[in-house]
Amino acid sequence: MNEFRDTKKLPAGYDFLLLTYSQLSRERSKNWKAGSVMDAIEGSYLIMDESHNASGEESNVGEFFREAVQKSCGVCFASATYAKYPSSMPIYAMKTAMGEADVSATQLIDIISHGGPILQEVMAKGLVASGSMIRRQRDMKDVERTLYTSDNVKDIAALQGRYDKVIDLISDIHDFQDEFITPYLSSLSAEQIVCKKHKVGKNEVFIRKKTHISYMHFSLRMTPTIRQLLFSIKADDAIQATLEELKAGHKPILQINRTMESNYANLVQPGMALPKAEFALSLLNCLKDMFKYKALAATKKGKVTKFYEVELTFDLKDLTKFFNSDDAKQAYDFIVRKINNTQTDLPLSPIDYFVQSLENEGYKVGEMTKRKMALNYENIKNGATGKTHAFMRKKIDKKRMAADFNNGNLDVLIGNRVMSSGISLHCSDAFKDKRKRTVITWEHQDSADRQTQFDGRADRTGQLQHCSFVTLSSAIPAEQRFLMMNERKLRSLNANVEANQHADDAGFDMLNKYGTKVALEYLHDNPEKEIYFMDEGDSPFVKADDQTVFIIRFMRTLGLLKCDEQREILDDVMHRYTELINYLDEIGENDLKPNVLPLNATLLNRSVFRNGKRNSASVFGNDAMLDEVEVDVLSRPLTSTQIKAILPTLTSTDVLVKQLNAHCKQKADNIKAYYIQLQNDATRQLNLLRSSGAHYTPSHVAQLEERANNTDMMNAQIERVETQTGLLCQLIKKFTNGQAVGIPMALVAEGEIEDNRLVDYVSVGLFLGFKVIGSKTTRSSIKAVFVVNDGRCRLDIPLTEEGKLMTIHNQTNLGVMRQRLSKVTIDTWDSLLSNSTRERAYIVTGNLLSGIAFAKQFGKNVGNRKLRQIAMNKGRGHLITYTDDMGRVKNGYMLSRMFRPTDLQFFAPKP
Repeated sequence: MNEFRDTKKLPAGYDFLLLTYSQLSRERSKNWKAGSVMDAIEGSYLIMDESHNASGEESNVGEFFREAVQKSCGVCFASATYAKYPSSMPIYAMKTAMGEADVSATQLIDIISHGGPILQEVMAKGLVASGSMIRRQRDMKDVERTLYTSDNVKDIAALQGRYDKVIDLISDIHDFQDEFITPYLSSLSAEQIVCKKHKVGKNEVFIRKKTHISYMHFSLRMTPTIRQLLFSIKADDAIQATLEELKAGHKPILQINRTMESNYANLVQPGMALPKAEFALSLLNCLKDMFKYKALAATKKGKVTKFYEVELTFDLKDLTKFFNSDDAKQAYDFIVRKINNTQTDLPLSPIDYFVQSLENEGYKVGEMTKRKMALNYENIKNGATGKTHAFMRKKIDKKRMAADFNNGNLDVLIGNRVMSSGISLHCSDAFKDKRKRTVITWEHQDSADRQTQFDGRADRTGQLQHCSFVTLSSAIPAEQRFLMMNERKLRSLNANVEANQHADDAGFDMLNKYGTKVALEYLHDNPEKEIYFMDEGDSPFVKADDQTVFIIRFMRTLGLLKCDEQREILDDVMHRYTELINYLDEIGENDLKPNVLPLNATLLNRSVFRNGKRNSASVFGNDAMLDEVEVDVLSRPLTSTQIKAILPTLTSTDVLVKQLNAHCKQKADNIKAYYIQLQNDATRQLNLLRSSGAHYTPSHVAQLEERANNTDMMNAQIERVETQTGLLCQLIKKFTNGQAVGIPMALVAEGEIEDNRLVDYVSVGLFLGFKVIGSKTTRSSIKAVFVVNDGRCRLDIPLTEEGKLMTIHNQTNLGVMRQRLSKVTIDTWDSLLSNSTRERAYIVTGNLLSGIAFAKQFGKNVGNRKLRQIAMNKGRGHLITYTDDMGRVKNGYMLSRMFRPTDLQFFAPKP
């Protein structure tokens, strides 16, 4: 390695270099490996396993591989989810046929981000046809995936009660650190500690940004602690599900993520007894770890940088001296006492409880982990938290254990990521034990692709029958619903590899950009909940551009709340999501859901939309074509008779304004009642503390008391409700029932058309009234209902889309529309409708990647703002799968109703 570092060449006798993505995560100037590897790559072949991990426009890893791929002779990308991260696509474009599309890296990321499964299908087919991709896929049609959840109401209530007890303890520990640990450690000087421990030269200058006190922030440990709690909660279900599979004649394989060895490693030594193996005791480790810290420092002398590290501990005496009181000691003693007295009946070591429970039933179990120490129950019949004895485990032979399982010497196998590679566990002719395998997922892995790799141990080529997959779900609302969504996500992983958009089958899945949209909307409407979802003190709105990561974090963070709060938030957010998806489906803008449109398209004319590369053999280098087609009218405008049938189901403007004002008054009363309840809760908790002998007030109780008596905060919340209601009423009053309106064909914020020559791009509509969903009168639950005399038929626009509503309002009041709308009423409506069953449309086909990029640049060279907006609207479109008049199914990019072929001359981007 030293020779490679010095020469930047492979030493004699070595043929290849192996490294991980994480080794390249530091800046290249501070990472000799990155510099040496980059020099060695010149003229070499690069093999990138799990290549989607090289994503990131600004990450060090992404930057490294963009350069490395260009320098290499050739690249082999290996990934089951190659399009998982749109930001990794430019790397593929450098060496595959995709690069012939003449699309910039930024454009490529944008197109992939919004293209959905249709574009993934098109790209996969194109890559395969060009020889740039080889598909190695498994047929998953007969694979069963089920969710195992307890349905015993009494058990669920008891389990949720235990969960809430632990959440209470977590809140106490978090408050203890905030109130005592953090202020103390913030007062220390890393520079002074380092100078006292090490001989720092006089000419060494401390680098301020790299000199600080480092310690364990409990807020970062809270989520892992919740995951461990859920692991323990599902122990009995894991035992029950495994026994059911064994009795059905199957061989269970249990997947876990973490062993939880650290939870008891500091509580007991090998050979010693632990009187109570109670999960709550694991929180003692969290409490004790708070008294450890490091003083880190870096100095510079000329071009030489030195790094220093000093590991230290402190105790309660230091805190007493710092705060000049024994409050910290009283708080610590109170929490320790509370932990010791908490009985959750959940196992401290779920693996040992599981293994010994099954062995007690007469089954042989193998554990494939790297755990060093385990707990042996003195009597497993005494329950999950009985007395245990610690002992050292023997080092496992992974291949030997797999052979024992496959040949019938073991009935059950349980393991973590150690089990995820290098072995086969499927039902095969090569093994003696040919029972069907059942993979029971007790804990999911950290990423979907790692989970897929794990699943592949038991579902492999050459198997006699498919295994089945069972996922354990607790009755905790946040986990239950997250796992339902995650199961669907796992089923859809084949969509971008199989080139089959329908591999992503139906089911409720909120883990996407629309889920993020409604979650952020919920937090906007409920600012008091924001604090739970902040990322290290930042508002959740700051990094809201990461469209999928936020909703996943939102769902996982819900686990930090008590069960009733989880349920309340989830019900609201999922209701909003359903309404949003219904709306997007109605207007044809849901790009997550691929549908085949029966257009029965007849080709009238085909011309070049954008030129490709000469003599290209790849679809990515071909021309993007513009197909002028005649298609079936799929949606006909509503007739006056149909409109009159709808009217009684809607709420008029005047009635809705009255309802909103009444709701505003009710909400103000509720806020006042809420503060009275807070005062009662604060008094009750303070009395409980005093009766338990506590002489201090935890910060969360103190904050509760302070908030309960904060009339300024109460009045501010009431004022905010009144202001929001006033603004909502102003928006609602802009429309009256039966009003004729102008609705641009491209309905976007600030999309009104003022030019008389372009007025044909505005359709005529009627405002019918408001549709109120549910009992809550929020912007997302109220929709303004319009009918329009084109293929959009009816538009139910939620009040959250204020930009679109203002475009309709402004368009209606422009001079170009007055005469056109003056005689439009419900009674004259039918005279505006066409009887035609066919209409003209324009669809981009051929090189879709290049064509979409070209269309998205319409108006780029137009100086006038309004004209540029119109040009951009003409280039807008959406990916569709449709049928032609020969019955063939095709993919294309259908352009806006505003587009005309002459627009290519006036609005298309110039080279």
